[in-house]
This record gives sequence, C-alpha cells and structure tokens, in this order.
Amino acid sequence: MANREAVREGSCNQCGLCCLPPTPERLQAYADVGYEVKTQYVDGCPFESCGEDGRIVCTDYEHRNQMCRDFPMVPADIVTIPECGYSFKEGENDKG
Repeated sequence: MANREAVREGSCNQCGLCCLPPTPERLQAYADVGYEVKTQYVDGCPFESCGEDGRIVCTDYEHRNQMCRDFPMVPADIVTIPECGYSFKEGENDKG
C-alpha cells in the first residue's frame, strides 16, 4: 500500500523570501504539521542582500548551500510565502 505525501513542483523564481528568518506564522505552520519548532535561529543569511529592484537576492546564488537548494522541503516552508515559485501537490510513494 502506498503512502500519501506532498510532491514539490515548480521552480525557484528567486523571490528571496526563503532567505529571511521564519516569521511567527511560518513557525506556527511548521508546528501545525507536526514539526518540533525551535525559536532560536540566525537572523537571516550572510549572503542575503537587497537587489536594485528592492527584492532580496542571494549574493552567491550559483554556489548556495544545499539547504537553500532544497528549499522548500515541505508545504509548511511556503505556507506564508505566496510569491514562491514552488507549490506542493498530494502524491504517492512506494514506502509503506
């Protein structure tokens, strides 16, 4: 029997909002889906900068770390970031 899980689709539109520290709403979204929420985190990314158009940009996007490449990993990552180019749909896997 297959388990249901969210499948990520879309692509990064470089909105930059994933670079910001999580808002209280995002932390609550993690808690709501069962993740242990730790409220201690670094205030933003050291590579975060403001672009000419006012958007947040990564100053080393091509060499960003794996955690940034994998974002968003779960639907809770983007529940308060409607600008994100990714979305999740319910899918199936063969674990189970």
